[in-house]
Amino acid sequence: METTGIVIIRNILTLDEQIKLIEIIKRKDNLMNNDGKWNFFGIRGRNFCGLTKYPTEDTIFLQECAQKFKMETEKLDQTLIWDDVTHLLTLWYPNVKGINWHKDGFGGNDGDEGAPVYSLTLGNSCIFEYKLVDDKNQIPHEIELCSGDIIVFGGPQRLMYHRVKSIKKNSFNKLKDFNARINLTFRTCTDFNDDMEADYQTESYTKKLSEKWNKK
Repeated sequence: METTGIVIIRNILTLDEQIKLIEIIKRKDNLMNNDGKWNFFGIRGRNFCGLTKYPTEDTIFLQECAQKFKMETEKLDQTLIWDDVTHLLTLWYPNVKGINWHKDGFGGNDGDEGAPVYSLTLGNSCIFEYKLVDDKNQIPHEIELCSGDIIVFGGPQRLMYHRVKSIKKNSFNKLKDFNARINLTFRTCTDFNDDMEADYQTESYTKKLSEKWNKK
């Protein structure tokens, strides 16, 4: 079933391209604290920065991938036509635990108002669920996303609720000593300066989230 504002493309990247991206993320690192624990509340690794903050060769490849995602997506859904992406949010899922229901708002590391989110799976597969914005009953739709698959949401579905229900461990066996899911979300954050970007580095961001949750 096609839904305006959501595009799912299977195998948008070749296996070689997937492995190259995994190696870029491993090289960038910045996913653990000094004590060796995952830097996002101890349960997963997180990194957020502009595409240009990677080594030059890696930046070029990331930009090429982002442009490919954009072109293929916009061919299928004109509501997702937008400016080029500028930033990359990395989430490293080391086990079977996913992430609860949430929506990606506007501003900060979520991206500009209206800008689509390009969510790429690398490594282990996951069960991904989403609820359509205009569905009064909020019935979950479930899909499996495998390595190299991308889901893009924007336009009328930009604020849809979604979650990673679970990760399928050992479902990706193409890379030695690697057994995780990496989620790369490419986002458009225009006019984002270094100070603003610093606010969304994981140490600052987790502190901000903790303060917000403690007030509830």
